[in-house]
Amino acid sequence: MDAPAGTFVLARPGVKRTAFADEAGTTLIALGGTPGVAYQALGWELWTPLGPLYEAERYDEAAERGRELLAEHPESPGLSYNVACCECLAGRGDDALEHLRQAIDGSEQFRQFAAEDGDFDSIRERPEFEQLVGGG
Repeated sequence: MDAPAGTFVLARPGVKRTAFADEAGTTLIALGGTPGVAYQALGWELWTPLGPLYEAERYDEAAERGRELLAEHPESPGLSYNVACCECLAGRGDDALEHLRQAIDGSEQFRQFAAEDGDFDSIRERPEFEQLVGGG
């Protein structure tokens, strides 16, 4: 579908979609959500600048900078989750458990993420982890 400037396009759930800008200087904005459910900001956008530290396996530095961001944005479960991942990979299991707890308290989806995330392998057998992820 060609969409001239100022056009909004609605794609119903389940429709596979993509967007391309053919002209330089074009801005595309993609919005999404679940009908009837209020959007919940999880804090992924706060973590994004720290992603390169994680990718470079600089886990201690990523965790420290993430903790600084959490002090400013404690309501961000996505940020708490990523800090927990880095702490775990840096050998700071107790800190990781606390931030994972905060992430799950902020959004239940992080329970399932943690259950499958290899970043938590070093603490997976700890009873506190099993309690958090098992929902106990």
